[in-house]
Amino acid sequence: MRKPYFVNTKVNKVYEDSAIVEAIGIGFKIYFSKTTINNLSKNDEAIKIFINMHFKQDGFDLYGFLDERELQLKKET
Repeated sequence: MRKPYFVNTKVNKVYEDSAIVEAIGIGFKIYFSKTTINNLSKNDEAIKIFINMHFKQDGFDLYGFLDERELQLKKET
């Protein structure tokens, strides 16, 4: 199964450790580091978010990165 690599989206709502973004008409909850959360802004501008999808027994979690290099570092750990 192939996992998504990135999504171009708009941020709808920002929380302490996550944000809700809309892509293809669906709202996704994506977890971010505190540093990245501070750099997210809720506006009408689309941003590119690189995605790491973590599968669990009851579903999956999405982890987002604004920098592709940060995503690659996460995948190596």
